[in-house]
Amino acid sequence: MSINTKGDNASIALAIKEMKGEGILYKANGKPNIPELMERTGLSRQRARRVASNGFKLLPHGNAGKVHVIALSAEEAMEMDSQLSKGVTNSNVLLRVLRDKSGYDGSKSSLDRYKEKHSHLIPAPREVVAVQGARVRRYETGPGEMYQMDWGFVNVSCIDGSTVKVALFAMVCHHCGMLFVEFFPNSRQQNLFIGMVHSFIYMGMPEKVMTDNMASVSNRRDSFGNPIMNAAYDSFQKACGFKTILCKPRHPYTKGKVERLIEFVKSNFIPAREFVNITDLNEQAVRWCDDWNSRFHKSTGKTPVAEHFAEPLRTASEDEMLQHTFMEYLAPLRTISIDGFVCLDGRRYGVPFSYHKKKARVMRDGVQLIVFDDSCSYEIVRHRVDWSYNLHYCEGQFLDDEGPEELPTAKIKAYMTQVEEKAEASPLSAFDFACTD
Repeated sequence: MSINTKGDNASIALAIKEMKGEGILYKANGKPNIPELMERTGLSRQRARRVASNGFKLLPHGNAGKVHVIALSAEEAMEMDSQLSKGVTNSNVLLRVLRDKSGYDGSKSSLDRYKEKHSHLIPAPREVVAVQGARVRRYETGPGEMYQMDWGFVNVSCIDGSTVKVALFAMVCHHCGMLFVEFFPNSRQQNLFIGMVHSFIYMGMPEKVMTDNMASVSNRRDSFGNPIMNAAYDSFQKACGFKTILCKPRHPYTKGKVERLIEFVKSNFIPAREFVNITDLNEQAVRWCDDWNSRFHKSTGKTPVAEHFAEPLRTASEDEMLQHTFMEYLAPLRTISIDGFVCLDGRRYGVPFSYHKKKARVMRDGVQLIVFDDSCSYEIVRHRVDWSYNLHYCEGQFLDDEGPEELPTAKIKAYMTQVEEKAEASPLSAFDFACTD
């Protein structure tokens, strides 16, 4: 009788009892009847020999009942507790944090066991919103044919204890999953253009871009339900040479790749992330994108960057017209205020008085803010970006060193006349009877 239990102790015990009753537990030469035991139980030869060496008695495993000791130092355990209490549960993130802060050299599985044992520290998850039930057809695209883009928002704990909200711009190739992310102080249209230009420089120009009905792209539809593009955005897409596909209203899952990307950034890149300023944050984000895009993904069996550039894409480095177009949107036009400032992201930067025109272009390049003339022909002045709301003055901003002078805001219509000072008359002049012919 072949039982083929592959380790069921009750069945093994039954087989041993039957063999003992039949007198075949041992061979004629006195050796254990290993082949018969394997035939009746389905055990491997190694385990059958181990059972026979124990006198055909089933003994418990050597590790049975033992408690696994999680080898974390006190500092590492405190850091784990801190991150779990913040809701950081991604094991890859926890591993990165512990290696960076405490030099942890253990395995990720040890962190998983610690996380399971201390699950009471993890805040309760929010109620999951049910996924829309409408079934939609998947888009099939070629390399670089179509990108998906969207905004996400992240809270930042500042040094002074306050919390501010920053905008996360995300772009992903629909075909291969190559991705690009960048952070901005807000999600205004000027930052949308800058984010798109940076993604095009990083990934190449697509034929199409899919997005939702954000106000900076399209905020209304005609009587037939067709979207009406925002005028500035329409000029942007025509200048760059791509077309925009808008999702059906209230159906964001049409662009599911970028929706998942934003959630992935929030669960993988954001947790326990520390940075000095938004420039430092974006430098870290680019390195993270480089790493992820160069990884081999088991789900697709491909490396995004290799798959993405399998066919040549239009790039700014090869297209002078595209370079000029990008520059116009990277350096938006700004009006110079009466006290000599231009504004970008709510921050004011000084312009020298010698620049006599009323408008200038402003571009952020890392920690530098560069002010160009209105045609981007030459550089006027540079400022260091510290992201404070203090006024950023420059040398030569005013005619003197006393600072700005308040100037009239309306046309002057009232006039007065200045006259020469009259000589004061003598008190005795009334008694002067001299002839004055």
